[in-house]
Amino acid sequence: MHSTLPLVLLLILSGCAGGEEIVGDDIASPRDECSADCLHFSLTDLHGNAVANAAVTAILPAARKPLPTTLQTDDAGNLTLCLEPGTLPAGTPTLTLKAKGDDHLFPLDIRPFGYDAGRERDVGAPAIAPPRLSVRPEPLLTPQSWFSYQVTSPNLQGDLLSFSGTDEFVAGPHNPYRAGTARLIGGVVTDISPGPVIPASAWDSVSQHDPYVLRQSGATGEQYVLYYHGRPDVEVDPAIGRASSTDGITWTPDPGNPVFDNADNRGGNHPALILSEEGLVELWYGSIDGLAFALSTDGGASFENYCMNPVLPPQPDGSLKAADVRWNVDHYEMTFAVGKDVWKTAWATSYDGTTWIRGDDLLAGGSHGWDSHTTVNMQYIELEGVPGYLFAGIGDDGNGIGFAEIVP
Repeated sequence: MHSTLPLVLLLILSGCAGGEEIVGDDIASPRDECSADCLHFSLTDLHGNAVANAAVTAILPAARKPLPTTLQTDDAGNLTLCLEPGTLPAGTPTLTLKAKGDDHLFPLDIRPFGYDAGRERDVGAPAIAPPRLSVRPEPLLTPQSWFSYQVTSPNLQGDLLSFSGTDEFVAGPHNPYRAGTARLIGGVVTDISPGPVIPASAWDSVSQHDPYVLRQSGATGEQYVLYYHGRPDVEVDPAIGRASSTDGITWTPDPGNPVFDNADNRGGNHPALILSEEGLVELWYGSIDGLAFALSTDGGASFENYCMNPVLPPQPDGSLKAADVRWNVDHYEMTFAVGKDVWKTAWATSYDGTTWIRGDDLLAGGSHGWDSHTTVNMQYIELEGVPGYLFAGIGDDGNGIGFAEIVP
């Protein structure tokens, strides 16, 4: 009997040596991946006493930015782990805090960018094959009048067709485009604007390109809002502005233009937008680093960049531009131009708008004289009940805006 007492006492003392517990404060709550956030913890021993000035190691293999790995509790046994925006990817990563050799696991709930503004999206991207297309041989619109050299960048909202046009060629990458409008009714383009529809100003005097129209609520009710990128000089980075109209004919520039200049990263161009079901304006645009994403909570008057741009970097087969994004039931579908001197249209899909899987290409140069060289600015539409894509083509014998119908 006496010989067993030292062993029992030894076991009790060994248990007292360890058994620390780390408790997190509100750790399991959902967090926006682009919000600056601090996680708060407390360390106690097995009797519930605070463990002061103890070393704690943080381990998070999924971190996309440097993570403080060595922490220390304060005099009250508390410690704080602060994370920069974008440190944690959307999903359910697990944070491990190691104290005195024991691992303490904390599953986290990280939501895609925009969650703090009410934007709910699934994480990741589905692999969905692009549709097969057949290009109608004749274009819907060809160069004429004030855009006698080139017509490009079609976008359809209802029956309002917006486009870019120019009557001259300028050597270099930036032709002096201007925005125009027309009506597309019964498969026929009519009521072409007799000239550019947006008066040039100081910030967009050289070019107004890639118009993209949404229907949004304004002070006088629902109106058309046309977004586009402009520049005052070919050496100045582009920015994105907008103008509004109640009839699609007379347009009033936003006095706050440009509404998005992306000045920290060489500007933004080729805007593509969606008015989400939460009332947010989602923007995908071209940047020096590839295709990027931004979000507006004030109806498009200003935008916040995604913290981990670009969402699609340049690809092995070329640079990226001229994206168009469609929300299709439960996922996004993106078309975008990829190339250098010759451009084709590629395809990608996403659940959250920031994580994309590129699939097979959608459309390359065709067999017609007006689209044999380049296909860009593809937008999903239904033309007289036929689903397909509006697009701009450039060929050996001219250029134009055409339609590629989906082949069953």
